[in-house]
Amino acid sequence: MEAMKFQALMLAMVVGAMALSSTIVAAQEAPAPSPASDAPLSLPTLMASLAPLALGFFL
Repeated sequence: MEAMKFQALMLAMVVGAMALSSTIVAAQEAPAPSPASDAPLSLPTLMASLAPLALGFFL
């Protein structure tokens, strides 16, 4: 049972690392948002930040 939890954790970490690296590449290629935009405060950004925390808390 512990091995399955460890494998799930490792899989989640690998998927998270791949997603993070792809967003960094996309951010380098995209133009910077204007200071007046609310880009950092969007709901998808909030959900993407809270989902791994909740996953780690409940596993």
